[in-house]
Amino acid sequence: MKLTQMTNHSIIGEMEKKLTARQKAFCKEYLIDLNATQAAIRAGYNEKNANKVSARMLTNVDIQVEISKALEAREKRTEITSDKVLTELSLLGFSDLAHYLDVNTAGLVKVKSLNDLPPGISKAIKKIKQKTSIRYGADGATIQDAWLEVELYDKPRALELIGNHLGMFAKKGSENEQVDLAFIADLLEANDVPPA
Repeated sequence: MKLTQMTNHSIIGEMEKKLTARQKAFCKEYLIDLNATQAAIRAGYNEKNANKVSARMLTNVDIQVEISKALEAREKRTEITSDKVLTELSLLGFSDLAHYLDVNTAGLVKVKSLNDLPPGISKAIKKIKQKTSIRYGADGATIQDAWLEVELYDKPRALELIGNHLGMFAKKGSENEQVDLAFIADLLEANDVPPA
């Protein structure tokens, strides 16, 4: 039977038949964390050679097809796409306190109602904590003091994940590493972020 006469379904079926039980196990394990070396170890390959075996496995066309099919099925099943993940990360990474606060002419800060926030922006809120206390004034009047704390998710970490996804940061040990670190330092300084 010539390959050109086979349908796409038949080609995939033929490829599935070519995979050994351990190769199928590797594909299944790879989906857990997308770490090929750990997937090879969990699939039963020798830990000493797992790095080499996993690199070889990822170049195997049959394994690539199996992994791609499984990733597509998982994406369809969970409805989690890389676009959705990047959208969520961008909400965290590009969050701005101005979205959540109003400052009046007297300089008094007021937290906006969740209903007044732009759509989706509340996803960047990690925690809202409110404390109140009651005290009595000299004239006996009841005075209520209230404190509200709004904490957002880790903005630098979200930006780091976005930058890594986009390939913006040099790998450790590359010749561009110093340039990238200098660029980040300049960016932080420009935004009045103190060095760690």
